[in-house]
Amino acid sequence: AVVSTQSGHYGRGHIQKLIGSPTHALVENVLALLRSLYSDVQYEAAELLKELVEYEEVREVVVCGLIALLTPVLDDVIRPPVSDTPLPQHLQQAAAAKVLGLLCEKSQKLASLAVENGAVQSLIVVLSNVRHPLSQRHAARTLSYLVKQFTEVQGTLRECLGPDLLEEFMSSPEDLHKKLTPAQLDKLISNNTQVFLQNTSSEDELLLDQ
Repeated sequence: AVVSTQSGHYGRGHIQKLIGSPTHALVENVLALLRSLYSDVQYEAAELLKELVEYEEVREVVVCGLIALLTPVLDDVIRPPVSDTPLPQHLQQAAAAKVLGLLCEKSQKLASLAVENGAVQSLIVVLSNVRHPLSQRHAARTLSYLVKQFTEVQGTLRECLGPDLLEEFMSSPEDLHKKLTPAQLDKLISNNTQVFLQNTSSEDELLLDQ
């Protein structure tokens, strides 16, 4: 509890003193906090994840954990909403999409790691989550980062959306969910896209050490 409430006020050195060497279990516990109904708890969890990703021993665990939270049970995504109250997994999904976007924007190395572990496929599925527009907007924003960094992602998204809708997405990604037809939503939710990147430069590794 101390870590979750104080993480936003400490840098990497102080967090090292608080938690010692980060573990997989710690990452899982912090990821679970993204399900919280309280925005301040989500914020602190996000801040701690941004610190934890600096540790090589749990970097991939953080990224893969965020990707796993993007795709709840399909029935929860496509089922008509029964109330205006978002499901906990949708809150977690939106937060995961947002944090993943912040990490991808921060470093191409992290973005590459995300793409190589299936982030694009999962984010495309999130675009179809009509039950939670906030998830759709955060997924679109994160995809927009990846599209700008990797031509392979842009090609994949062109296949899913078509050239015209892709052009609209590039100009206003957060409005994409308002323009999707039922047929396009079906295509997004059933996509099985895998993106394979060519070798990328490691110059951005310096960003992770700053």
